[in-house]
Amino acid sequence: MADFEDLRIVKTRQKLFSALAELLVEKRFDQISVSEIAQAAHISRATFYHHFADTTALVAVYQQGVMTRIVQVVRHNDYNPTYFLSQLMPFLDSEGALLGRLLSDNGTLTIQNQFKQGMRQIFRTKMLAHLNTTGIDMTNETVVDYLIIFWTSAIFGVVQAWLTTGKRESPAELAVIFKQIVPDNLTTSM
Repeated sequence: MADFEDLRIVKTRQKLFSALAELLVEKRFDQISVSEIAQAAHISRATFYHHFADTTALVAVYQQGVMTRIVQVVRHNDYNPTYFLSQLMPFLDSEGALLGRLLSDNGTLTIQNQFKQGMRQIFRTKMLAHLNTTGIDMTNETVVDYLIIFWTSAIFGVVQAWLTTGKRESPAELAVIFKQIVPDNLTTSM
């Protein structure tokens, strides 16, 4: 019986995530109500509130799941930024519309900043060692912090543009483009 209940929870949450994605096409996140999400998901408001306290909690659960799965993508390997992006893009491609819409102009800066913060943590633990840091004072934590902000902002910008413009390029094509625009001397070879 527990497996059946877990499956129902997963299906209900997927309906809510899909409903939010649909609503974000026309409205900004801060203009979308619980009632609108519940109606679009074909569930009651009470069911919504059984799962989430509000729309922000809905997005927080979704975003936590996305970041957990991104960490799983990179968990067993250390990547340079170019290689990381080549692994990240197919995952983001499979995530569907909600992530792209949350990172679009209809999302919120809070959501975008939380996503960037998650990327910074991944970058610090997984990719920093693969940068060519010749001439960079890696003992200065302020310099290191700005280096991480620079790289994650670049990666985030590419991902955000790709998602919000309808993923015109395949994940493989985008990885090739990113490899072309990142100078070889900025990353160490793998």
